[in-house]
Amino acid sequence: MKKRTLSTIAPITLTLATTLSAVDTTWEGVNSSESNSSADVELGSNWDTGNVPGTGDTAIFNYQGDPTLQGSISIDSSDTLFDPSGLIFRSNEDPTGYTQTSPLIIDKSLNLTNGLQIVASGSALSGSRDANRLQIGTNSFGTTWNIDSLDINEGMSWSFFELGIGDSSPNNSTVLNITGDQTFAANTNNKTGNININGNVTTENETNTLAPQMRFTGVGATITLNNAGQRDTGVIGLGGVHLDVRSDQTWIADATSFINMSGSVGASGFAGKYVVESIDGGRLDNLGALNIRINGNQSTGASATTAMRMHGGTYGSLWMNSSGTSGRDQRINATDDLSFAAAVVDFDGAGDPYASDYGLRFRNDAGNSDSQILDMAGFNLDVANGVHFVDDAGSSSVSYGPKPLLLLVEGSTVNIGGDVLMEAPNGRGPEAPAGGSGNFANDKMSIDGGATGADVNLGGSWDVRVVGSTRDNLKNSTLTMTGDSATFEIADASSVTNMSSSSWGVDTFNVGTTGDLANVSFVNNYLNDNTATGDANLDKIGEQFVANTVNIGENSTLSTNGEIVQILTALNIDATGTLDLNTGAVLSMGSIVDSFFGDGDMTALWNVFADRVLDSSNTGYEFMAVLDGGQTKWQVSAVPEPSTYALLFAGVMGAVVYFRRRK
Repeated sequence: MKKRTLSTIAPITLTLATTLSAVDTTWEGVNSSESNSSADVELGSNWDTGNVPGTGDTAIFNYQGDPTLQGSISIDSSDTLFDPSGLIFRSNEDPTGYTQTSPLIIDKSLNLTNGLQIVASGSALSGSRDANRLQIGTNSFGTTWNIDSLDINEGMSWSFFELGIGDSSPNNSTVLNITGDQTFAANTNNKTGNININGNVTTENETNTLAPQMRFTGVGATITLNNAGQRDTGVIGLGGVHLDVRSDQTWIADATSFINMSGSVGASGFAGKYVVESIDGGRLDNLGALNIRINGNQSTGASATTAMRMHGGTYGSLWMNSSGTSGRDQRINATDDLSFAAAVVDFDGAGDPYASDYGLRFRNDAGNSDSQILDMAGFNLDVANGVHFVDDAGSSSVSYGPKPLLLLVEGSTVNIGGDVLMEAPNGRGPEAPAGGSGNFANDKMSIDGGATGADVNLGGSWDVRVVGSTRDNLKNSTLTMTGDSATFEIADASSVTNMSSSSWGVDTFNVGTTGDLANVSFVNNYLNDNTATGDANLDKIGEQFVANTVNIGENSTLSTNGEIVQILTALNIDATGTLDLNTGAVLSMGSIVDSFFGDGDMTALWNVFADRVLDSSNTGYEFMAVLDGGQTKWQVSAVPEPSTYALLFAGVMGAVVYFRRRK
């Protein structure tokens, strides 16, 4: 019998892999619907799964249950077991039900790859908001949350959800990093998706890196801001929190969305924060849809040294607004060329938002009187729409008197697509055509060309409804108007020595340019400088236009409408250009037009283009330049012959008979 041999059997190894599935874990300790007495997040018994939420888990804090919530929960870095990858926070404010009365405070860094979800329910007391019921890094230094997505869902009457990060110390350094795509959206109640990030730092430290920050860090991420509805504080309210973005991101925004932030100043001797920081250092030309409103809330005024800064780039719009302070300077210094491609968001009488006509606004709010200053520092500025200066502070509500609203453009080229409007509707300057007290009049609104001047190109009208500025204005600057039906408001320019700083004169005034025609009319609709007497004619005496040089370009027309025009150096009219004096006066042969004059003898030059001068209120009249009392003026050199009038009349009558016969 053959002996059987046992074959070798390969050993079998059994591997048992234990996989812990990610779970949603709901807090059941203090402040929960279970009302357990313990507030220790490190105890598994305080969580519905029996385990403290760790990596992969989502921690849920539900403040919407029964009974009424009391006490507070505070989590810090010593709570090592608590390390969720997602967090859901449910708050409630309801006068008829249960209301969260104490905050959830988390002073611990977290990586929320599953995201952060905030759910706010209830009717909300008086339509108010959650007042920092979720607080991050308020009692610690350097708390950082990396959040893949932020989901905000508010209740029917909530204005917005307010998330508290950091504290009022400039050395807190709490950071929220949004690492992926993000959408801030409105629901049917126009409120869901709105959030306030509350971290009020009004004075920065030396490095500007330690104040609270909201950072969108995703490379190539898409950030979407939808309509904020009737929320007049914007889709995102940042308080004193820094906003940091990347230049390679795509920012999409509804025309009526905007972000709202508080202004700040740098520490003594140091520059302030960037309005929007570029994480990667690139120009921020991807923010052309992002509208920004900055409210001056700093406790001290900014200087040229401590002012906030603005990265070179293309933004939607910028509104510099005073809010809650008086007599202080809010200032922004450009660090490169700036463009504003969209429009400031306003609200109508029903509280609904709409895009205004202005891409840049400087405003003193009612009850406040702060300076609002944007210094281009010699860099160039493009504004697709208009520029608006408005003093709403009122005539007697502020003891500080009017403060400057200034766009400083010395050495810059400025392109403005719409109108320039300067106004003070609440008693800080005469506004009605025949009235206004002038008390507390704001004489500090200006596009200021400084000592060396600027080149300003205006596609709309120049509409100044306040007193002549004490600033330099455009006295050494070139103003080119290219609007097809633009107007220029005449203001005070009675002092003309070296284009006086108290005048609205310009150095060089161009009407149209090559390939870009203009039709510009001078108007005097508003009392700008003189004391109101009730007589519109007397009120406006001395209001006139002064320029060193006036150039009327090809296919362009300047209609002076009988307003006073003084030219210090030269007048030039292109072969296809037109000067329309439109005096509105009864002229005859030899009449001299006193309202339009040049200093000294310019007759030789003026007569070169005398055939391009007319008076539309005296059809057919011709003019020549003459020297009158040391000034060059236009004199009627020819009038239509009576026979010409007869032929014109006969032609009109013939046309009438012709059309009657056809009928």
